[in-house]
Amino acid sequence: MTNNPNPFNELSNQLDRIEKRLDQMSDGKQKPSKDDALLTIDEAAAYLKIPKKTLYQYTSKRIIPYLKPGKHLLFRKIDLSNWLDSHSK
Repeated sequence: MTNNPNPFNELSNQLDRIEKRLDQMSDGKQKPSKDDALLTIDEAAAYLKIPKKTLYQYTSKRIIPYLKPGKHLLFRKIDLSNWLDSHSK
């Protein structure tokens, strides 16, 4: 019998770490980093150095990570950075 880790325990541990970090941030012990910043479509296009039209195409094809609370598109800077890293050759 193999000893496979329980994915639910791993998920629970991850959630505990996230909750702890959020508590630290709300206590003022830790400020959000610049990488946690949310960018507008204009800011994200400038950060990626691509036309806004291209960025809209990437989001409509779900090529790039984004958030859409309501009508507006938002992008986490860290997600864009990771996306760039994963697409470098």
